[in-house]
Amino acid sequence: MHGHCDAAAAAIGPDLQGGFMANTRILQVVLSTALVLCAVASSARARQLTVTPALPTSADSVHLVWTNEFSMGLCWKVQSRTCTTAAPDSVLIIADIQYCNGAPGCFCTTFPTPYQVACHFPPLPPGTYRAVYRERNLNPADIRTLLPFEVVFTVSDVTPSMRRSWGWLKAIYR
Repeated sequence: MHGHCDAAAAAIGPDLQGGFMANTRILQVVLSTALVLCAVASSARARQLTVTPALPTSADSVHLVWTNEFSMGLCWKVQSRTCTTAAPDSVLIIADIQYCNGAPGCFCTTFPTPYQVACHFPPLPPGTYRAVYRERNLNPADIRTLLPFEVVFTVSDVTPSMRRSWGWLKAIYR
């Protein structure tokens, strides 16, 4: 999707002779609309908190991945992250987000920039859990706010396998 958006952005600028293309105003409106639609489409699919494995047991480590995009035209970076069990029934990811607005070492773009924050948790006891993602804005000038995002998942007990013996198997086929 982003490849189409890049092509649309390149077409808005001046042509090779330094003048502007015929019907520039109409073309700019059409292409600007396309860019906005690209941004809306990409941000609509961006916010996601994934639990892996999808159906964990008490013998599985749990892997959480937060996927989102930073907005158009501004500059942010994930400074650090904290992974914790906030309560007996919750696992929490806290990301420290630095708004730097073009400072050195900060990634800036005119299009949405995808980012991920991941945490690994050891096997959890059986039960229902809330996986919560939160952001802390480190810069008070940060204009971006994101409410906590959460998903609920269940850790099941490991199903014991029945012990089988050759005698049991022979009894079936006699």
